[in-house]
Amino acid sequence: MPTRPTNIVELLAEWRQEAPLGPDDELPDIQDMPVEPEDIF
Repeated sequence: MPTRPTNIVELLAEWRQEAPLGPDDELPDIQDMPVEPEDIF
């Protein structure tokens, strides 16, 4: 079982070994309209 990083330096070193983020890792576009204050109250 791999050991957990115990500090930020170990965590960053672990992340550096992972594959870079690709287009599938982006947040989807949201086509929703923001709510108006009247919709809440």
